[in-house]
Amino acid sequence: MIMFKLLEKSQEQTQWYQKLSSSVGSWVPVEDATIYFFPFIGLLIALASAYRLANFNIDERQTSSFIGLPTPAMTLVIASIPLILTYSNNITALNLAQNKFVLIGITIVFSVLMNANIPLFSLKFKSFGFKDNAIVYVFLLICIILLIVLQFVAIPIIITVYVVLSIVQNILYQFNFKMR
Repeated sequence: MIMFKLLEKSQEQTQWYQKLSSSVGSWVPVEDATIYFFPFIGLLIALASAYRLANFNIDERQTSSFIGLPTPAMTLVIASIPLILTYSNNITALNLAQNKFVLIGITIVFSVLMNANIPLFSLKFKSFGFKDNAIVYVFLLICIILLIVLQFVAIPIIITVYVVLSIVQNILYQFNFKMR
């Protein structure tokens, strides 16, 4: 619903984010009604999330890591957009968060990432040693720095870093496996 509302409001030319509300819509006379299809693309998030959760519940490979982006991580990104619009002074972030094509891109990319067959590391600790958890410690350090510097704008960046670090970890693992 958040992405639906963001896409709906992105079609207006004013600084609509200052008027965000939790209402889904209002009744208008038929002659004044205009159907915009862009907002319905945002519902793809709900469909992709439901599909991912259904697969997650029957997938036995996801005990120590995730296959595809976890739904809560995607939810953090989507829920951070209204927070960025409300509390951020970062002009670039505000412009991106208001652009309907960026919002559609986020919808499509995150819908695909949730259901992609990409192993992503988990934040579960079996021990606290650096050698076994180096990627997690590096990720947490990056998260702290980004949150201090960028605040709400950091949330989508953190999730992107999470995916990129996981892909780099997978590539290094495959490279090391082939070298043996």
